[in-house]
Amino acid sequence: MFPSPDDLRVFLDHKVAQYNQKEFIAHDPISIPHLFSKKQDIEIMGFWAAVLAWGQRKTIINKCRTCWCCQFRCYSGGGVCEERS
Repeated sequence: MFPSPDDLRVFLDHKVAQYNQKEFIAHDPISIPHLFSKKQDIEIMGFWAAVLAWGQRKTIINKCRTCWCCQFRCYSGGGVCEERS
């Protein structure tokens, strides 16, 4: 019923190789916390992105960017929701 530890390790290693790529971040809700520089802001937006992370990734990203990023910028004094290099 359950995979062997070796099979599970191979499966998980494959998933790490697949998703642990810089290119993956741009098209995933995890991109939202990457827009912030303050640790507190990153944690809060990571939480919200995780809460909303059900459904199509593109929709989740768009909703986070239009709703929370813009409101968060207004409430925190501006300038925190900027693309980091």
